[in-house]
Amino acid sequence: MWRISKIFLPVIDFGDYAAVDHRFNSADWRDEEHMIVKPSGTYRMLGLGDRYLMGEGIPAEDVFSTRLGLFLSHTHLPMRVKTINTGISRNKE
Repeated sequence: MWRISKIFLPVIDFGDYAAVDHRFNSADWRDEEHMIVKPSGTYRMLGLGDRYLMGEGIPAEDVFSTRLGLFLSHTHLPMRVKTINTGISRNKE
């Protein structure tokens, strides 16, 4: 079900998905902890975005950055690829 918010942006009612557990790291991203220093032999992909990138209302394993990282880990790239999800929801307190 869609409704219009005060600033006229569509807001999705996630219904049953609203009960999905959202875990955040110390940087307040819906992702695991990441070392500041990049591990040798690793390529990092940083995702910047809103609640759609964050994956609001969906299980962590179905978030775009998680699925992209899993896909890239099954390719024959010369280095390891690590995705970082920095999507932020305006609904997060």
